[in-house]
Amino acid sequence: DPSLANNKYFLVGVMLTIFWGATLVAFRGVGATSAIGSIGTILGAIVPALLVIVLGLAFLADGNPSNIPFSGDALVPNLERPNLAFLAGAILMFAGMEVAGFHADQSRNPGRDFPRAILLAAVVMVVFTILGSLALAVVVPQQEISLVGGVMQAFQAVFDDLGVGWLLAPTAILVTIGGVAHMVPWILGPATGLGEVAANGEMPAGLARQNAAGAPIRVLVLQAVGGSLFSLLFLFVPSVSTSYW
Repeated sequence: DPSLANNKYFLVGVMLTIFWGATLVAFRGVGATSAIGSIGTILGAIVPALLVIVLGLAFLADGNPSNIPFSGDALVPNLERPNLAFLAGAILMFAGMEVAGFHADQSRNPGRDFPRAILLAAVVMVVFTILGSLALAVVVPQQEISLVGGVMQAFQAVFDDLGVGWLLAPTAILVTIGGVAHMVPWILGPATGLGEVAANGEMPAGLARQNAAGAPIRVLVLQAVGGSLFSLLFLFVPSVSTSYW
């Protein structure tokens, strides 16, 4: 139901449910979160990314015109002042891999495995972000792209054009799995770092408390409360896309 992308109460309800659910999973420690992250990334990120790229090519092969021009000038970014905020947002998308550093010492050979993992993640992210964004821009007119529902817009447009609209629901499920899977390890990483800071006496000692799985439970709860407050901003900002941005 595309209209739900602009339903603030629906979005806030989903955000709070998934955020607190992911926090409860994080209580089980890095073993549980890494397993969910790995499986979810393949099913919910890599598979849909490959699908949207292939469908973008199929959209063009079916004789449809591209919604963006392909030329040398079009590939040069426009860095005028109004666009700088979007540039900052694009750069911020790639922030977060450093969170994995909190778990580097839990790999078999941190000096070898961790740099390789970061390099692989960077390559995969850049390739899929560029090709996936191009596919989205080819299929969906610029003025119709939503920051909240853009990916599903692309899937719906191509599925409808190719007469396979029934694929939309299972694809949405995969994308949802990917979003949740990305959040679970992200929630535990910063909390682990803050727990270590507290254990070293730089924050209140009570925040260093860990459960049997090694998860900093008090930091996780505090983080979930803070995240919930930010989620509530969706109720007070006029546009859903603006609050997301």
